[in-house]
Amino acid sequence: MDGFFSYMTVALAGGLVGTTELMARYRDAPFEAIRAPSSFVYEAVNAFAAAIALWVIHVFGWTFGVEDGDPTKLQVWQWIVAAFGSMALFRSSLFTIRLGDTDVAVGPLSILQTILNVSDREVDRLRAEKRSEAVKNAMSIVESFEQIKNALPTHCMALMQNVSAEEEKDLRQVVNSIDQLPIDERTKILNLGLVLINIVGADVLHTAVKNIVDTDNYQN
Repeated sequence: MDGFFSYMTVALAGGLVGTTELMARYRDAPFEAIRAPSSFVYEAVNAFAAAIALWVIHVFGWTFGVEDGDPTKLQVWQWIVAAFGSMALFRSSLFTIRLGDTDVAVGPLSILQTILNVSDREVDRLRAEKRSEAVKNAMSIVESFEQIKNALPTHCMALMQNVSAEEEKDLRQVVNSIDQLPIDERTKILNLGLVLINIVGADVLHTAVKNIVDTDNYQN
């Protein structure tokens, strides 16, 4: 029973690691991302890897420097390493072979990384559809990129309370890059919306756009 509890605990923690990875990737709607069906595969792979890592730790008797004989301390360390270090362990390769000009890793990495990449990409596709629709709706009332390229990012940053100075600096650089692209006005507007939705989310973007468009400066 104790062994079953250990493996279940570590698997749940490993799944949680996968969940937080997805939430960090899809910042505009993290909770929607983790509810996508393909996200469950991503989380399950992380949970499975954590459980297998704990089994490997038990098989090889790794103690991680715990030499005082305290079984509780040893168990906690084994849980921590298995749950949070499992993907580092299984993403290592046994050896590498050369196929043409490409190095191919052979080992657990090749299987787990493929599964993770496929499930992650599927989540990305689902989010891309919803992001596209949200940005299209939010930016539909914007007619001029020139009139919002400074005002809208500034207003969005002012609405948010926890955006770092580094994020704001990076945003300004991206906006300037969009401005210099040889693309049409509507595409620039949509691209700006996509950049901003990553930081503020769809609801705040929609509100911010409406606020800017309703100002006298925009109308003029």
